[in-house]
Amino acid sequence: MNNLGIANKVRLHLIYSNQWKNITSIELQNSNNTITYILHGENPNNVKEYVLAINKTHKVTVEDMDKLFEKIESNQGIELEKILMGIIDTDGSILFYYVHKGVKNFSD
Repeated sequence: MNNLGIANKVRLHLIYSNQWKNITSIELQNSNNTITYILHGENPNNVKEYVLAINKTHKVTVEDMDKLFEKIESNQGIELEKILMGIIDTDGSILFYYVHKGVKNFSD
């Protein structure tokens, strides 16, 4: 889904522009023998989050995201509500979007 170079660009941006700390890279093995790199770190509010770094030209389906949630949860032994996507544009800028697992009721 991504490569280590893209993940490192997003990692540096999180550290120097967004004041994240304790960021590590987690390698997840895919069924087609490729590796997806997920970043795990603490945002400025000391909340631990998982980040998927991708290039803007990469297509990601709902099925891809569902499998990613499952892989992270089984690998880390946790249950996730959301993943932060760091999308690198062609000009080098990075946009961040949250992807929630399933449909979320925001009135709770």
